[in-house]
Amino acid sequence: MSLNFSFHPEAQWELRESVRYYEGEAAGLGAEFAAEIQIAVDRMLEILIRGRWLRPAHAASCCSGFRIR
Repeated sequence: MSLNFSFHPEAQWELRESVRYYEGEAAGLGAEFAAEIQIAVDRMLEILIRGRWLRPAHAASCCSGFRIR
């Protein structure tokens, strides 16, 4: 079983801007950030597929290298 996932257009824009920001801070950091986001999304989808509830604290822990507000 798999779930379809897509970002809301505004969230997609914000993600691209964040990647650009981090890339401006240090070469490769934007790509690292994007990879962390993909890992977090994959983990959250896996939790949903398994039928477990995702609490805010769990969502924050899915992306270990960057702070989530």
